[in-house]
Amino acid sequence: MRTEPSLIALLPHPDDEFAILPLLGRAQADGRAIHLVWLTDGAFGGVDPEVRRRESLRALQSVGVQPVTAAFVGVDGRIPDGRLHLSMAEAHAATVAALDAVDGPAELLLPAWEGGHQDHDAAHALGRAVARRRGFPVLQYPLYQGESLRGPVFRALAPLRDSEVVRAVPVGWADIGRVVRACLHYRSQWRSFVGLLPMVIVRLSLVRSIVLCAVDPAAPLRPPHDGPLLYERRTAWRWRDLEAAVRPYWSSSTGGGP
Repeated sequence: MRTEPSLIALLPHPDDEFAILPLLGRAQADGRAIHLVWLTDGAFGGVDPEVRRRESLRALQSVGVQPVTAAFVGVDGRIPDGRLHLSMAEAHAATVAALDAVDGPAELLLPAWEGGHQDHDAAHALGRAVARRRGFPVLQYPLYQGESLRGPVFRALAPLRDSEVVRAVPVGWADIGRVVRACLHYRSQWRSFVGLLPMVIVRLSLVRSIVLCAVDPAAPLRPPHDGPLLYERRTAWRWRDLEAAVRPYWSSSTGGGP
């Protein structure tokens, strides 16, 4: 009989699982059921969403991770990559439906509220609503962010300065090798990973852990950090666009949500 809580991860795009692969591997080794939900279609730049789906599944299989639920709600629901904040109602309903079959205790992992990509922050806000609805304990995992940096420069897998790190999952050389092997399956995204993967390797080699940070359920809705956000520096989207879209889903002491 399973005694460990299930692990649920919300993933903004097919391939964002790269950031938590060692953690997923540990969870599976511990006998935890793994449920993964991808929230957008990954079709930015004209890539076929079915290609993105297959790449993520192959990447997971290459490192031996077999999720109980692999729900590509963004692919199936045609939720556009880069515009999750404009499809919050559809994504929320599909995510709730995908997780209805999760029985017993479960822990929910959200992409960090970090200002790196507009879809990451929208997924975080959506996850807060899901966590409140189901009573799941929740943690956040960093993807990339540009706090105190300029232009397109960013940090990978590094939490914001004020983040409260509550868990550090050890990462060994074999884990780093598995991350590299998995990332080779994201062939449609090779341009992104040419820049991203070296930073990931350096970060994991130096820190030797994947960190998970606290999510304050009473936090007010405000920008992740001072100064321009990375997505504001790289795209036409602005904080005010995200704020209006995610406010109905933000769970805090000063507001409700679905």
